[in-house]
Amino acid sequence: MEYENHELCRKLEYGTLCFWAMRYSQGKFEEVTHEHGPAHRISTDYATGVLRSLVARFSEWPGQYIVWSHLNERGGGPECYPGFRCNTTYPEPGAMRQYVTSPTVTAWYDSVVSKPRFRPAATE
Repeated sequence: MEYENHELCRKLEYGTLCFWAMRYSQGKFEEVTHEHGPAHRISTDYATGVLRSLVARFSEWPGQYIVWSHLNERGGGPECYPGFRCNTTYPEPGAMRQYVTSPTVTAWYDSVVSKPRFRPAATE
């Protein structure tokens, strides 16, 4: 498996979720938030909802765009805005990353999915 090794948080540990959001501005990315929370206090669906909220907030979308970006692809109006793109990757051994992106903001959370494989040298 190939790991992306991008923006690894040294404070990530088993039992926590690490949330990041970066905004693209004037040719470079700037960090707009980096927060940790206990994994047992938030479900996967809610964690993805947090990412969507961060993307909408830091993209400075108007309310209508936020609502319409959450619509499904079923026919009828109003049209669904293609606001969010989602992807799952593996930043390092034992960790999983869920991304939600817009054209100008990328948000993700990292979680430890295999405690034995996650930074084994650091636990010795």
